[in-house]
Order: sequence, then structure tokens, then C-alpha cells
Amino acid sequence: MEKWHRFLGVRPGETKAVGLFFAHNFLLGTGTILVYVAANVLLLAHRPERNLPLAYCVGALAMMAAGRLYAHYEHHLLLRQLAVRALLAAAVLTLVLGLLLWLGPSVAVAVAVMTGYRLIYLLTNLEFWGMSAVVFNVRQGRRLFGVISSGDLPAKALGAVLAVFVHAHNELYVLLLTAFGTYLLALLVQRATFRAQAVEARPGPARAFRPGPPPLVRQFLGSSPLVRSMGFSLAALAAVAVGVEYFFFVNVKHKLQDQANVLQYVGGVLALTYLLALLFKLLFARYGLDRLGVRRALAVLPLAALAGIGLFGALRAAHVGLAAQMLYFGGLYLVLEVLRRALFEPVFLVLFQPLTPPERLEGHTLAKGFYEPLGLATGGLLLLALHRAPALNQWVPFVWMGGLLLGALFLLRRTYRSYLDELKDALGLRFTQSPGPGASAADARPVLENNAAGPGPDEALLAVERLREDGPAALLEHADDLLKHPDSRVRARVLALVGPHAAAALLRRLALADPDPALREMASRWAAQRPGADDLLHHPDPAVRQGALRGRLEAAPADAQALASLAAAAASAETGPRLVALALVGYLAPEQQVAVVAAGLRGPAPALVQAAVQAAAAAPSPALIAQLI
Repeated sequence: MEKWHRFLGVRPGETKAVGLFFAHNFLLGTGTILVYVAANVLLLAHRPERNLPLAYCVGALAMMAAGRLYAHYEHHLLLRQLAVRALLAAAVLTLVLGLLLWLGPSVAVAVAVMTGYRLIYLLTNLEFWGMSAVVFNVRQGRRLFGVISSGDLPAKALGAVLAVFVHAHNELYVLLLTAFGTYLLALLVQRATFRAQAVEARPGPARAFRPGPPPLVRQFLGSSPLVRSMGFSLAALAAVAVGVEYFFFVNVKHKLQDQANVLQYVGGVLALTYLLALLFKLLFARYGLDRLGVRRALAVLPLAALAGIGLFGALRAAHVGLAAQMLYFGGLYLVLEVLRRALFEPVFLVLFQPLTPPERLEGHTLAKGFYEPLGLATGGLLLLALHRAPALNQWVPFVWMGGLLLGALFLLRRTYRSYLDELKDALGLRFTQSPGPGASAADARPVLENNAAGPGPDEALLAVERLREDGPAALLEHADDLLKHPDSRVRARVLALVGPHAAAALLRRLALADPDPALREMASRWAAQRPGADDLLHHPDPAVRQGALRGRLEAAPADAQALASLAAAAASAETGPRLVALALVGYLAPEQQVAVVAAGLRGPAPALVQAAVQAAAAAPSPALIAQLI
């Protein structure tokens, strides 16, 4: 079990919270997929070519209204209270939909159930985000989100199978009542999760230096350029997802007329989809993003969708039959859904991390409550406009889907650039000199503001890790300013990443002036391997001298100046030089090792005795062992 936890990145103190969160998300996923299956099966029985797009449009409007309401209460309630009320509202809505369906199915009821599903989807997503903000801090969220958010995938696979089984023995309304029961259980797990954690997450202050957009733009589109570019790219991809889902369900309905057969096929495809998504997500969540990188990970979904649409053109030219088309649309839906759930959504949530907590919460609410419904409404309107022209409806949607995917790729590139800008802001980089005419923004001079309102160490460390994924050049470009950060942990991490490539003058400045001895030693180690650093080998500061000697002897074990300085340190009567010699005892000759360790063990300072014991363990030559015995 410990190996499994290490693989997933779960630390010992987090096991209970992660387990409860996984169980909570499992119950949410089970209920949501039951409502989803019931809504689609009901709509497929009532002119799906018209009613599916109509339900998309009505559902999008309802989501936008609910998103605005949620955003209003987000500023007036604690996240814990808001998460409880959102889940309670989803449970009550599910019960109401079940009662409507029990009274008798109709077109209006079918559209109402699909609209209700969209609202439940929105509320459970916002509730999940609010809970994660309460239970986990920013760095925990980045590390654990792939694990805790994967709980809904096996639940949805199980729910799809359960939907087939329940419908074989009962009416569709039983699916909704079962979903209501899962939401009640999720409420109980939610309470247990909140009791298990001790700290209430509260949003911190927004960065005061950000120039704000006009109030109307900020209210509806978000205050951050990153949120706006993310949102429009999400809207484009949501519109494409609507088109793929529409053609998948309509082709299933044309091939399989009976409701039971439709439910069995849809349930089977959904179960397979979510099982594959779970496997892929668990494999990708821990190590995949670091290896693939944010920029490439963002492009995978739109590129795969473009390839799928190109394949449709080839199939259409080959005049394939209805069975082959159903197989194609089922495969396209499966692949894109797996990529969206397992790859795109976790990476998309990573993009929120450089934002301040208020901006992060606002951005996620806008993404789910405005931009995604905007894409849903766009796709629904385009499909609805063509439902009276069956011939055009066979190929025109693929033209606008291809155009939206190309637009999404462009917007995602802008999103990535905005993301890098936010990372630099999170690291405290400020551009105080405007570039001259004809100069680029990169020509502005960045400086690091060391003030109390600046970014905290956790935020800055997270930004360093994300900026590192863009390659060493991204950190080297601002290394001089990053290494002035007031927190030594940030400076140490940056120096460890850029040290071998940093300029000699920068390393020398750190070695001689940084207040942290460990950082002075690290910088001196790198600086001593550059020309013109011989004076560091004899520096009176033990940290500088130790780092310089280690760096020089690592690069050139026979260096005469370094060996002479080390021998002088070993023969010194002062505590500082003797500690340096004991730390580097492995570079001394055996007889020198015996002398310096024996002298340290007899030394008057406790630090010398401790260092001598450590040196004896680090370099146990036969002569030294014999002397100690």
C-alpha cells in the first residue's frame, strides 16, 4: 500500500482526506452518469435530430443562469457552505426530475431532464472544485488533483452498467431516484471530509499590480487574460464535443430503434470509455505532465479531434454503410472523451495554479458556468439551424467543427503564453521600464519586488516548477531576478536548476553576498568551475571555501591550488577551516584523513566532534579504521 501511495504521490498525512475525497467523487460520478444516460435515452425516443440540439441550447442558458448565481454566492459564503448548498441543490433537482419522469415521458419532460442534467453537472463540478479548495492547498492540489478527480471515472463506468441493469427491470425514473440516493450518500461523505481537515481555506488578496479590464469585461469574461483565453478555447472545444456527441447518439438511434438496445449500446460504450480514461489518467496524472509538458499536452485533444474529422472525410468518400458510421462515431466519441477526461481537463486545471486564490475560483466558475455553456449553446444552435436540411447536416457540421478546432489551437497557444506571463507574475517579476519603439515586450527590464504583498514561497516554488517545463532558457532569462527572491527555498530551487548554465558573475555575486550559507556554498561550487575563481579557494567564509573546493576538485581532482588549500585547511588550528577539511575528507590522502579525523574527535568544539564522526563514516579508509579502533 505504501508503494502505491508513493506512486500516486499521496503522503502519509493525506491518506484519509484523499480516500474520503475519492469516495465522495465516486458517488458524484455514479449519480451524474445515471442522470446522463436517462436524459439521452429519453431524448433519443423523441425526434433526436431536433430535440437534442434544442436541449443543448436550453441547458446552456440554464447553466449560465446557475453559474451567475453561484458566482454571486461565492463572494458572500464560505467555500464550505457553498459546496454543501450546491450538492444539496443537485440532489433536490434530481428528485424533482425523477418525479417528473414518473408522471409520464414527453418531449417537454425529455428536454427538462437533459437541462436538469446540465445543471447537475455544473453544480457537482463547482462543488468538487470548492471542496478541493477547502481541503487541499495549492501545491497539494496540483500534486493530488489527478488522483482525487479520477474517482468519478470508475463510478461512471459502474453507473453506465448499472443503468442498463436497472432499466431492464424498471422504468427510467428509477435511474434518477437511484442517482438521488447516491447524492445523499455523497452529502454524508462530504461532511466527513470536512470534519477530517482542520483548516478552512480562505482566498488570499489579489495581486495589486495587475491592470484590470473594464468592469463589464471583468464581470462576464474574467479579470485575467489567462482566464479569457482559456475560456474561449474551452468554448470552442465544448462546441465540437457537442457535435461529436450529437452524431454519436443520432447514429445509434438510426441503427438501433429499440430503447433497450439503445441503452445497452450506449451503456457499453460509456463503461468502456470511462474505464480507459481511468487507466490513462492514473498513468498520466503522476508523471505524464512533467514529461509531456503543458504546451504539448494542451494540443493533444484538438489535434486528435482534427485527425478524427479528417477520417470522416475519407469514410464519406468511400460511401461506407450505416454500421461502419456508427462504429466510427462511437470510436471518435470514445477517443475524444478519454483524452478530455484523462489528459485535457487535468492539464487545463494546472493552468489556474499561477492565479491568486480569488482569481482561481472566479476563473473556474466562469469556465464551467459561462464559457463551457457558451460552447454548448453555439454547438446546439449550429446543429439546430441545419436539422431541416438533412443533406447539409451530414457534412456541414464537420466543416464548422474543423474551423473551431483550428481556432482552439490558436487560442490554446495564446493561453500558454498567458500562462507563462502569469507564472512570471507569481514569481514576482515586474517590468518597470517600458520597451522603446520597435522593441518587444521581452526587452523590458524585469525586477523582483521584495515586499510583504509579493508572492508567497509556495506560490513561487510552484511557478518555478511550471516555468521549468518550458525549458532552461525560460528560467535563465530571469535568473538574476529570481535569485533575489526573499525566500531562500525559492532561491535554492532556482539555483539548483540554473547553476550549471548561469553566468559566472551571477554565481560569484551569490557566493559572496547571499545571506544563506547553503546557497553561498552551492553558488561557490558552480563558480569555482569557471575561470578566474581561484580566490574563492582561499576565502575566509567556510561556506564559500567549502563550495569552491568541492566544485574545483569535482571538475579537476588533481588541481594543485585546490589540494593545497584543502591541506592548509586540514592543518589549521581554527574551527572553520577544520570543518571544511572534515566535510571534504574524501579528497585527502589516507594519512591526512587519519590526522584530520583524529584531531576533530579530540577537538574542543562539539561541531568538530560531530563533523569528525560523519567524516569517519563517509571515508572509512583502512588506515583510518585502524586508527579509530
